[in-house]
Amino acid sequence: MYFSLGGIDVPIECFADFEQSYDVLTASSILRMSDGSAIKQTAWGGKLKINTSGSGWAPLGFTGLNFENPLLFKCAKPRALDGATEIITLPAARRTDSGYTPIGFAVVDNELVETPIDSLVANVATLITVANATAYRVHYWPEISVFVKEPAENWNKSGNSHGWSFEAEEV
Repeated sequence: MYFSLGGIDVPIECFADFEQSYDVLTASSILRMSDGSAIKQTAWGGKLKINTSGSGWAPLGFTGLNFENPLLFKCAKPRALDGATEIITLPAARRTDSGYTPIGFAVVDNELVETPIDSLVANVATLITVANATAYRVHYWPEISVFVKEPAENWNKSGNSHGWSFEAEEV
């Protein structure tokens, strides 16, 4: 698995050690009514914040990117969508390059059993039905436009290891 930012594919030598995590950003707050009951007020939500860090024997190589503009981020960590049926609608903002085809699963006896995606039309995945499945799931890899602050980088001379980290927020 590799990731790409702003058209630069990061080689495996840059991330022998690698972590990527997702947080969902939402502008919301809990409001209390005069009787003490709560309501949730949301202005917007659903945007991703992606934290990425790693290290390897080669530096990252993003110094030439223009961090003032949005950049296309092809993520390495998959996300999952669950559904009650074998038909699941995927986000349009996902990787479609070779090696990143969505993967289907059925939940049978509380275990994931891989099942082929019979068809993927536009953003709708139809999985092969599995006997005794109680739910279905699709793993996909996000590909989104993000704002990124230039990555922090370090170097450990004794181990000749280049470390780096950055935070990206969906536009």
